[in-house]
Amino acid sequence: TGDHKTTAQYIAQQVGIWQPGDATLTDTEFAKITPKKFSLLQELGLTEQDILKNHTIHHSIPFDSTHRYKAVFFSEAGQSTLKFYMMGAPDVIASHCPHISAHAQQSLQEFLSKGLRVIGLASGSYEKDPEYPAGYKKIINNNLSFIGFLAIEDGIRDDLKNIIRIAKNSGIKIIMATGDHKTTAQYIAQQVGIWQPGDATLTDTEFAKITPKKFSLL
Repeated sequence: TGDHKTTAQYIAQQVGIWQPGDATLTDTEFAKITPKKFSLLQELGLTEQDILKNHTIHHSIPFDSTHRYKAVFFSEAGQSTLKFYMMGAPDVIASHCPHISAHAQQSLQEFLSKGLRVIGLASGSYEKDPEYPAGYKKIINNNLSFIGFLAIEDGIRDDLKNIIRIAKNSGIKIIMATGDHKTTAQYIAQQVGIWQPGDATLTDTEFAKITPKKFSLL
């Protein structure tokens, strides 16, 4: 999350994610973790077996390009309330969280403007298992608890900008298609010489509305 460490701990404790003694990393501490060393479960002192020992998974909704999120529904040993976690496109997750802070929204825009790939995280609870499996999607309402944003940097190949320059000089028109957020895509495309301010950028929704005849004019 983009919140202060103490604020994040308080919110996480309220929704049952964190308790005193659990690991909490600041952005500076997290940045020091090398790719070789990085494993979120290991950093938190957990294993998959530890989690499944105290939690029962009831259902999961896999990620797809239509709803753009993944959700896991589960119960915790000794607890009567059923819970679920969601992760997915940051704008989708934010739309389900009415109490997301302005600071978190600002942090999201900063992440995207730097070309980072961002995943949103949220949680919710429900009273009983619904009709399987269609009823689970109906549980996901617009009053979820926002957990945070996970920003990931996927470095650009050193030789890519030169390759694109050679291709353009050879008369090849380059169109970039990506599943990234629009702002992230613009940043990356500008870094490698594909896009510049003023060039067209279409979201998947806008692209789907283009007729074959109109597409040939782009």
